[in-house]
Amino acid sequence: MIDLDLHDDQSYDEPNWAEFVDEETLKTMGAELVEDIDRDAQSRIDWLDDTEMWLDMAAQVIEQKNTPWEGASNVKFPLLTTAALQFHARAHTELFKGDQIVRAKIVGGDPLGEKAQAGERATGAMSTQLMYQMEDWQDDTDRLLFVLPLVGTVFRKTFWSQLLGRPASELVLPTDLIVNYFATDWERCRKTHAFLKDRNTVIEQQRLENYLDVDLPAQAEIPSKEAEAKAKEAAPGQTAVYNDKDVPFSVYECHYWWDLDEDGYAEPYIVTVLAQTSEILRIVPRFDTTRISSTWDKKEEKVIQRIDSYEYIIAYKFLPDIDSSIYGTGFGKLIGPTGSAVDSIINQLIDAGTLATMPSGFYGRGVRISRGGKIRLRPGEWRAVNTPSGQDLASNFFALPAKEPSQVLFNLLGMLIQAGEKIGSSSKAMSGENPGQNTSRGVHEDTMEAGQQVFLGIYKRVYRSLTKEYRMLQQLNYMYLSVETYNELIDDNEAPPEKAPPPQPGQPPAPLPEPKPPADPRRDFDPKGLDIIPEADPNLDNSMRKKQRTGQLMEAKNAGMPLNEKHLARMFLESIEEPDVEELLEMQPPPPSDSQLTNEIEKDKLAFLREELAQTWKLRRHEPISDMAKAMESFAKAKAIGDEYGMKMLESSLEQMILQAKQAMEEQKHQSSMQLGDKKIEVEDAKAESHAARTAATQQAARDKHVGANIDAADKHAAFEQATQDKHVASQQAAADRHASAIRPKPKA
Repeated sequence: MIDLDLHDDQSYDEPNWAEFVDEETLKTMGAELVEDIDRDAQSRIDWLDDTEMWLDMAAQVIEQKNTPWEGASNVKFPLLTTAALQFHARAHTELFKGDQIVRAKIVGGDPLGEKAQAGERATGAMSTQLMYQMEDWQDDTDRLLFVLPLVGTVFRKTFWSQLLGRPASELVLPTDLIVNYFATDWERCRKTHAFLKDRNTVIEQQRLENYLDVDLPAQAEIPSKEAEAKAKEAAPGQTAVYNDKDVPFSVYECHYWWDLDEDGYAEPYIVTVLAQTSEILRIVPRFDTTRISSTWDKKEEKVIQRIDSYEYIIAYKFLPDIDSSIYGTGFGKLIGPTGSAVDSIINQLIDAGTLATMPSGFYGRGVRISRGGKIRLRPGEWRAVNTPSGQDLASNFFALPAKEPSQVLFNLLGMLIQAGEKIGSSSKAMSGENPGQNTSRGVHEDTMEAGQQVFLGIYKRVYRSLTKEYRMLQQLNYMYLSVETYNELIDDNEAPPEKAPPPQPGQPPAPLPEPKPPADPRRDFDPKGLDIIPEADPNLDNSMRKKQRTGQLMEAKNAGMPLNEKHLARMFLESIEEPDVEELLEMQPPPPSDSQLTNEIEKDKLAFLREELAQTWKLRRHEPISDMAKAMESFAKAKAIGDEYGMKMLESSLEQMILQAKQAMEEQKHQSSMQLGDKKIEVEDAKAESHAARTAATQQAARDKHVGANIDAADKHAAFEQATQDKHVASQQAAADRHASAIRPKPKA
């Protein structure tokens, strides 16, 4: 019976629930647990032997062979190793591309985009944890993807390390995780991680109050396979033990269900037990109050209806196993027998070649050979021997009959290797080799596509397991990650500037900008609003398939199908894994049209005339420069709306202003005309640069329009000068006429 309330949140702050369990329950629990673990280990003994054999085969372990003679050939053909390497290379490339390996999927609506921002922060922090903080995670993943295709099952444990203050993970090989081979439910079955801990580590955990303060044995005991084999020969039924004071203790960390509160419903716990003495060191729950579904019984007492456990151990499967729901099937089980047959045939062929090359046999006793009956000859060497009287040397030697290596075995060898390569998807096309010069591109692509389909099913299983692992990491961050550590990971809390920006003239000083509020991991990692998935594509959309699809779409675009060119360009750049996609897709502004160029020229002329008049009035020390500017703006507006009368009135006003300032401008006239020429040259240069991308015909048309505009301007100026002269002559003529009429005598009546 445990002295804790499972419905109280404070109970889950205790580091070791074993302290609240009575001693008798702990002894019973420990003894039964070790017995159950032994039964689980016994159920998978055959599978364990096969697994060790497959690992040795893939590792090309060299063994001494004494049959049919000592030192006979014992070659290991790398059929299994090649298949594992091919899977490892393809899976690692597809699963991990760049540093951002985690992606967020928004759950529910997000009208303000807050969930999307939280997802970006959370996935960035998790990617940093996996790639940089958890130092062994990448190496363990690399090892996982190599061992998985060999044995079919690999496990990984993800947990929160109180010592490190961050998440941690550990690769658990299938030989180290004991699960009953015939278990059917992964969440409900008993999972035991067997590992070794030295005496000092156990004492450290005891002094940190993570382990119970139990008496440790004087020496650890670990069975030795060699000693055990010898002991079985001498005394069957007994187990040999290797004793040493420096040997670490064997520890079981068991994830299983036990009814500690004795309410009839077992709860999920993690129980750490010392294998040698069956003493329990630690008990921690695999649940909290948020995982408990409760109800009320007839006595109006609160009882547990269901508990959803936290699964810290994630199982990776290569292929489903026919016999077991827990363990998977790998290339070892699929290719192992074929690989063994290939090894046997290769060794037979080599041994046959050895016998044919170096024959052996018998020689007669009458031939006298010195040196113990052995003769060693170098190439080109002849040596004299004594033969019996009346007999030749050949009749005293008999060579054992030996044939050349069998052609039938050689053909059978090729058939077996080809069959193994098909299972392992390690044919020439799938391994990157050239399938042949006469193979068409379509046939080659179809072959690669068919090979990828076999790999795709395996890859999706790995993808699903990786998703579970990422979600467990999300849950751990939600439960334990502090606000300070989280903001250090995302670097989202920018410090305000030390000084306020200088105030604008006539404005009060600007206040210091307020710092951004710190990001809250409890909000960003909330599983209810955020679903964490791997960044990799579950459909295995690799670069080769992207290039093929992009090429097909481009052909459809060239055939007339209305497709988005910019999106096609993005697809192509992503298929070749170009890092600067956005920079390359940034569109340059189009060259200005002819009407835009004409308007720019008119604006430059107007600005130059305004500057010229302003300089004139400055020289004459006149003040109404603002009136002249208004007159020029009115002239521009009248020209824009086509008001001819208004333009003429303004032209007259400007003419009078220019005539009044003419004397002051004579000294500046030459300089002003030079400035006007420079301005025209600049306008011409700007026009030439803007028209560089246009065709020759468009450039010529724009140039002609520009020349015509200059001619019109010159005509207007000449007309303006002629009108001015005509007005002046008319004025003088009118004055003369009035004078003449005044002095002319009036006619008499």
